[in-house]
Amino acid sequence: MAVLGIRATKESKPQTDPALQSVADELRMTKFNSFRLIVSDTRQVRVGGGMDVSLVEDYALHVEVEKASPESTQIVLVWMRVEKDAQGKPQARPLKRVQMTIRKGKFFLSGGWELKDGAALFGAVAVK
Repeated sequence: MAVLGIRATKESKPQTDPALQSVADELRMTKFNSFRLIVSDTRQVRVGGGMDVSLVEDYALHVEVEKASPESTQIVLVWMRVEKDAQGKPQARPLKRVQMTIRKGKFFLSGGWELKDGAALFGAVAVK
């Protein structure tokens, strides 16, 4: 499984990180025109297993594999944000949970969370 963390901005001179060519078409459908890869993580994940990927500004993605076939894989994608509770202890808070079936080799784009500097955070997930 491959997970990409992407920082998106609006720039006067649009740019797309060459490492993002596999998701460039999906990224162009957003309201942003410049995209930079901030995290890339690839791991082998079995059915019933999952992976956690830390991104920026306390955001993280959790991806679980539910079912797999030769053509597609059913996954659950959970966006998380680590925030401090009343006692000041960090707690992971789920922001969005999406269950989907994706074709092998194709990236699914999710997110658009606003970052402190006005940029946006996207995640892309693919099953190889």
